[in-house]
Amino acid sequence: MNNYLSLKAQYKFNNVQWKTSDCNSNSILFYNITDSRAVETFKKRISNLNYSCIVYCYPKKIEKIDASLAVSKEEYLNLMKEACDDFHPMPIAKLIGITGTNGKTSTVDFIRQICIQNNIDILTIGTLGVYYNENLVESFGQTSPSFIDLRKYLNKYASASVVAMEVSSHALAQKRFYKLKFDICGWTSFSQDHLDYHNTMEEYFYSKLQIRNLTSEKILVCKSEQHIYKNNKNDFEIVNKEFRSDNLIFKVSYNQTNLTIAISCLEKIINKKLLIHIDKIKPADGRFNCYNIDTNLVIIDYAHTPDAIESILKEIKKSFDKRIVMLFGCGGNRDRLKRPLMGQAACRGSDYVYVTSDNPRFEEPEQILADIKSGIKNYNNFEVIQDRTEAILKCLSNNKDSIIVIAGKGNENYMDVKGKKYPYSDERVIKGQIK
Repeated sequence: MNNYLSLKAQYKFNNVQWKTSDCNSNSILFYNITDSRAVETFKKRISNLNYSCIVYCYPKKIEKIDASLAVSKEEYLNLMKEACDDFHPMPIAKLIGITGTNGKTSTVDFIRQICIQNNIDILTIGTLGVYYNENLVESFGQTSPSFIDLRKYLNKYASASVVAMEVSSHALAQKRFYKLKFDICGWTSFSQDHLDYHNTMEEYFYSKLQIRNLTSEKILVCKSEQHIYKNNKNDFEIVNKEFRSDNLIFKVSYNQTNLTIAISCLEKIINKKLLIHIDKIKPADGRFNCYNIDTNLVIIDYAHTPDAIESILKEIKKSFDKRIVMLFGCGGNRDRLKRPLMGQAACRGSDYVYVTSDNPRFEEPEQILADIKSGIKNYNNFEVIQDRTEAILKCLSNNKDSIIVIAGKGNENYMDVKGKKYPYSDERVIKGQIK
């Protein structure tokens, strides 16, 4: 095992990085080489790079790279943690981790809003970026940041009393929370997603269950989510709360679940009575955001799994006596198996459906739409309009007295096509139609 202090004494670095773009001559750079095909990319990226030392995760030494160290995965993680302990020490704050297929973002944002109501300094880290109380202070474009960035954020905003963060299955599998200790964790929901990465539902479930290794307490889960805890009861503590509110976002039961987890996590770690004004809680950006346009109620939501689409439509049908129209698409280079299932959920739960594009990435949009259509060929309540703006405008003009659900992108402000992110926002299109 390489000794971190010896490494620092030898190379005299004064900052730790994981991005080559952030490196300078005083940096220790940590670089994870995923497979042999990535070696040439690695060599190109560092060929003219200024750095003090590079620690790279790879089974063998790569020739002709100065001031470098090839290490195993475990040694790589340990050295990276020791470097972060040195330059970005952990704060004295209560840490909350929230996992789940759907609901992570809303739950973390509910925690933020409740803390603000109670004058508790709160840092949140997740899909929406990094918030310190009411202010967006950092953006990083993922659900969970890299380990080094996470440690930087925690140290930079160390004055927070509570930190709540989203914990994705990818981040757990990739050990982006390496040896972090949460004071309490919550699990919101579980359904099909990310099978392009995890291969099976069982693998996906146990990737999420790794969060149990990051806390000494049992994971909080709502009583209604029996499918999560039924086979692993020793890892979970069941919580249940009832709410009465005229707040529109709590007309849907999954937001009641998210709020239950938010309050339960805070109650576990805050040594004072919480005052909670449920009627003043707002939806997180892109999560059940409501707009009145003519006679329609338009809801923008991030729902992008079969279960999320089924849940939001079921809850709307239960709470509103109106015709339901849904518009959605599926992202490219992600789980193809969920595409026909999302189509089925949309057509089953809606009076009419518009199928459109949503971040095709490096896939052809026509192929994604064909995958969706393969699951709904026996339905006659849908049409396909590839251009998302065109689809939304037609949806608005052709429907009256309806609940219109624009699903999939939420608060995203881009369309990801062939490696480039073009400016695009569902909210901007919708707001452009408000008179």
